[in-house]
Amino acid sequence: MEKSFEEFQKKQDELFEKLQKAANLGDVEAQHKLGISYFYGDHGEQSFEKASEWFQRAAKQGHAESQYKLGLSFLNNYNFKQSYEIAAEWFQKAAEQGHRNAQYNLGVQYQYGKGVEQSYEKAMEYFQKAAAQGDDLAQAKLGVFYANGYGVEQNFEKAVEWFQKAAEQDHANAQYNLGHCFENGMGVEQNFEKAAEWFQKAAKNGNSDAQCKLGLYYLEGHGVEQNNEKAFECFKNAAYQGNIYAQYNLGYCFENGFGVKRSLKKATKWFKKAAERGNEDAQCKLGLCYLNGKGIAQNNENAVKWFRKSAEQECAKAQHYLGECYQKGLGVQENMEKAIELYQQSAKQGFKPAQEILTEFL
Repeated sequence: MEKSFEEFQKKQDELFEKLQKAANLGDVEAQHKLGISYFYGDHGEQSFEKASEWFQRAAKQGHAESQYKLGLSFLNNYNFKQSYEIAAEWFQKAAEQGHRNAQYNLGVQYQYGKGVEQSYEKAMEYFQKAAAQGDDLAQAKLGVFYANGYGVEQNFEKAVEWFQKAAEQDHANAQYNLGHCFENGMGVEQNFEKAAEWFQKAAKNGNSDAQCKLGLYYLEGHGVEQNNEKAFECFKNAAYQGNIYAQYNLGYCFENGFGVKRSLKKATKWFKKAAERGNEDAQCKLGLCYLNGKGIAQNNENAVKWFRKSAEQECAKAQHYLGECYQKGLGVQENMEKAIELYQQSAKQGFKPAQEILTEFL
C-alpha cells in the first residue's frame, strides 16, 4: 500500500512538472490549470500569490476563466489589494467572451455602483446575458429587478417567470420570492397552498425568511394543516440563524405554549434577543415582561426603556403602554400631558384601548 502511494505521488509530481514546463512555454490552458492548482493547494502548496501570477499570464492571452478568476482576486482581496475598478475590468473582458459568472458579477457591480458608475440598466443587461445561459443567480436577480422596477418597467409576471426559473434550480431566495408572489397574488393568481409549497422548498434550503413564514402558516393553518409543533420547529430553525422575526415568534410560542412546553423565562430570553436587534414588537413584549415581572425580575425603569424604543418605531401598543407609565408614574415621573400625547399617537394608528382611554380625558 505504501509503495502504491509513493508511485501515485511520483506520477503526480511528474504531471505537475510537465504542467509547469508547458505553462512556462506559454501554454494558456496549462497556465490556467497551474493557477488553479496553487489557488486550491492541489499539489500541496497553496499560494494566492503564485495563483494570481499564473492567472494573469493566462488572462493576458485571453483566457476567459482566468480573467474571471483575476476579477474575483481583486474583488475579494486574494493576494491583490482589493480594487473594485480592476475587478470590473477583468470581469468585463471575461463577460465579453460570454463567461456567465463574470457577466453576473459585473451585473452586481453595476447594481451597487462598485468600481463602475451605478446603473440598473447596465446591471440588467449583464444579468440578462448570464440568465440566458441558465445562471440561477442572475435569474433570481432579474426576478427582483422586474418585481421592483429596477432599470426596467415593473412587471410582476416577468418577475414570476424569472423567479420560477431560478427556483427550479433550487435557488432558495428565488423559491422564497416565488412563494411571496403566490401569497400576495403578484403576477400569478393568489394561492396559499402554492405559496406554502415554495416556502417549504426555500425553508428546506435554509432560507430563514421562508422558515419564519412557514412557521406562521403552520401556526395559523394558512395553506397547510394547522400544526403548532411544526410552527415551533420552523421558528426555531430560523431563530438560530439570527432571524429577528423568528426570534420574536419563538418567544411567542414559549409564552403561549404553542408546540412547546410553556416557559415565560425562555419567552423573555427570545424577546430580548429580537428586541436588542431592533424588533419593535419584541421590544414592546419585553417592556411588558419587565412591567409585569413575567419571566424576568420586575423593573419599571427597564419597562419604560423598551416601551420607548418600540414607540419610537411607531408601535401603537408600545405608545399606549408608555402612555400608561407616564400616567401612573411607573418607571418615569408622572406626566399627564406626555401620557395623553402618547395615547393620541397610539389611537391615531387605530389601537382601541388608547382610543377608549382618551374618551375619559378629552
